[in-house]
This record gives sequence, C-alpha cells and structure tokens, in this order.
Amino acid sequence: MYRKVSRIFICVFIVSFFLVSSAPLCAYPKLSPRAFRAMARVYMAAENYEKAEPLLEQAISMAKMVNSDEELSACLLDASWLLHKQNRLDKAEQLCELGLKLQQKIYFSEHPYIAYTFRNLSKIHRDQTKFELAREELEYAIEIMRVTHQPEDTVFGPFQADLAALYAAMGDYVNAQTYYESALKLIVEQYGSENLYTAKITADLAKLYNILGKHSDAEKLLVTAVPQPEKLFARTGRPLAAAGDFLPRIRPTRSDSKEPQAKRHTNINSLLAVAAP
Repeated sequence: MYRKVSRIFICVFIVSFFLVSSAPLCAYPKLSPRAFRAMARVYMAAENYEKAEPLLEQAISMAKMVNSDEELSACLLDASWLLHKQNRLDKAEQLCELGLKLQQKIYFSEHPYIAYTFRNLSKIHRDQTKFELAREELEYAIEIMRVTHQPEDTVFGPFQADLAALYAAMGDYVNAQTYYESALKLIVEQYGSENLYTAKITADLAKLYNILGKHSDAEKLLVTAVPQPEKLFARTGRPLAAAGDFLPRIRPTRSDSKEPQAKRHTNINSLLAVAAP
C-alpha cells in the first residue's frame, strides 16, 4: 500500500512539474502577433538578433492566421530590418517589398508609414550597391513626407542623412557634404546635441571632411560637438570602445596642429566609436 501511494505521488509530481515547466510554451499560442513582435523588438534593441528572429517568425505565422494585413505588414518590416542588420540583404529586400505592398493596400498613398518603408528599402538597396534605385526610392520617400510636413520640419533630418550616406557611397562627396550639414542641423534640433544618433551623424560628417582634406573642419566639428564621455554608452551598457586611429590620421597632415590634450582625445575617440559599424 505504501509503495502504491508513493508511486502515485511520484507520478503526480512528475506530471505537475511537466505542466509548470511547459506553461510558458503552452501560453505562447495565446499571444497576439503584436506581442511576439514586441518581445522581438526588445531583443533587437539589445542587438540580440538570434533571439529576436524566431519570435518574429512566430509573429509572421500568427499574423497570417488571423488574416491581418496591417499586423502582417508590421511583422514583415520588422523582420526585414533585422535581416538587414545581419547583412542578409536579399531576404531583407524581399520581406521589405512584401511589407510595402501590404502598406500600399492598407494606407493612403502619401501615408508617412509608406515613406519610412521606402527609406528602409533604399538603405537595403544602397548596401546592395543599387545606387540609382536607392536614390529614386529615397527621393520618393521625401516627396511623400512633404505632403504631411512642412519643408523645414525636423523630421527630414534622418532622410537627408540617408541621402548624404548614399551620395558618399556613390563617391559624390560634394552632395554628401551638403546633405550631411543640412541633416545635422535638423537632427540636433530634434534630438539634441548629446543624443547618440546626433553623435553618429556628427562623426560621419567629420569622416567626410577628412576624405575631402578638410582636416581642420573635421577636428573642430568633433571637439566642439562631442557629448560628455560618461553619457556615451553602448546598448549593452558597456562604455563605447575608442576609435583611436582616426584623429591621428587627421593631425599629421596639418603643419600648424598641436597634439590634443588627453581629455579631448578621449572625448573625440568616444564620439567616433558611435559611428563604428
């Protein structure tokens, strides 16, 4: 009798343990596609793309099941963004184009969502070296945004920064400089001077100045625009690694330059690290 009761107790314990341990997995199908996408975005924000990808795959599958074009579009575009970050450009392009088609079915043709998707698609095509196609898409995205925004609106800052990066990739450094300078003014106005995105565009413009031989302008831009080092951190929480080889490439070409103070050098290197790929 004792052995029988013990066996029953053990069986009940094992079954209970299995149910408890598998509860999260059982609960997952009850979540909405949006919930899976939200969880994936948390991992993407932390640059943990390996954990984000299966969540987005599940979100896409569920969005197809619930027959929601709006949610499916959002899931496809998030997945495209993730694949682009992983440099899986062909698949990123495919999903972005699918998401765009759904957006064009859902929203009016000048909806800002469509403009942002064209902007993302343009960046994929830029990295595929499809420069003319990328330029056409980005210019079209800007035209869409002009329907709902004033020309001086700060929302155009990131679009102009993308145009600058595109022209730089094409080797058209004159146009790249024009758009970077215009973009930086708008981005500082929108995000402030101590924002990481502002720091990245500042570093991109400084690197362009260096390519153009404007070494004094590059140094001046970095020295005057750097945030405090303690405010610059990577997404992982670790301080950003220094890009110590950049400033020395500027200074040796200037006969009137002096070696920077250690503190300024550290600030400049911290800023440039934001723009590192």
